[in-house]
Amino acid sequence: LSQIIFHSIWGTYSEDFGILAFATGNKSWKKRNEMDDAFEKMGSQDARNFRLIPFVKYSKLTSANQTGLLSVTSSQVTTRSPFSGHSRYSFGEEFFQYMEATHNNIGAAKKDIETLSNILQATKVSLLEGLKANPTQERGTTDWHEISSMTKTSYGNKVNETPSTSGVYFLQSTAK
Repeated sequence: LSQIIFHSIWGTYSEDFGILAFATGNKSWKKRNEMDDAFEKMGSQDARNFRLIPFVKYSKLTSANQTGLLSVTSSQVTTRSPFSGHSRYSFGEEFFQYMEATHNNIGAAKKDIETLSNILQATKVSLLEGLKANPTQERGTTDWHEISSMTKTSYGNKVNETPSTSGVYFLQSTAK
């Protein structure tokens, strides 16, 4: 229940568990499909007590695209981070399989749509080639800070550490 509330408050349901573990110190994040008992019908259980998961490190929340990549999938194959803190992201095999399996079926009723479709396909191929050559990418626009040293006038001590992703996500359907 604590994780569900945490995701609801911070919008972290699409963040990689490696980044969440770094920011909170909690190493036991669970996927949605591992928490079925937590999603009961409204009114089917009495109120339950829980502890909010605290942050030990933080960054500003994101408002900009952190990598230049956009992913819309039914099963999560990449992260959409709510944090703008610097991090190291690795693209896993599931991401490459998804990208290679999908096609730009935009339709070619008009010449301009066909041209656009060809451009999108060429961009996708170029993107995949670049990511396969270098599957780990630096991202983020701000630093991480320690919660324990934060004051009213200071962000707190800068954390000189860059977290890496684990490749495990809340909405991921495959076992990892």
